[in-house]
Amino acid sequence: MAEPDWRPPTPGDFTGAANFAALGDRLVDILSPKINFQRFNIGLIDLADHMFVDAYVSGRNVAGRATGHRRTLDGTVVEAAIAAGEGVFVGGDVDALLARFPRFGPVIESGMRAMLAAPLRYEGSVVASLVLASVDPDAFDQAALDLVNRVGAAAVGWIVDLRAGIG
Repeated sequence: MAEPDWRPPTPGDFTGAANFAALGDRLVDILSPKINFQRFNIGLIDLADHMFVDAYVSGRNVAGRATGHRRTLDGTVVEAAIAAGEGVFVGGDVDALLARFPRFGPVIESGMRAMLAAPLRYEGSVVASLVLASVDPDAFDQAALDLVNRVGAAAVGWIVDLRAGIG
């Protein structure tokens, strides 16, 4: 997956990302040459309320989902990613996806056929998730999930700071 001249990002690669838009744009720039996706978002997780808030959204529009959108984690790929620990990737049969993830409907309607979600932990708690979506039902695999986890681990401190208003 990684070319010889490619290196995973470090927290220093995000210096100067003064808001979620800047941070998200950098994450898209890092991940898009390596993984085929048409939508990317940074979701802030509130486990106490079992909610997810889109802090950054890039790419193909999903009806009703934009920066600032708040929704339950119930029945979502992000909920499954948190339960799995390191994240999940899903794709393929639309009916099977909707049966497993009832809130996947708007994503399917936008043409997406696969999703990858990687929960980000800070000091042992899930604080955010990186979510990628693709029109290709086979876009994601374990190597893609591993890469998103590595990139997310480098960015999570910035996400925490931006969330707290210190970034």
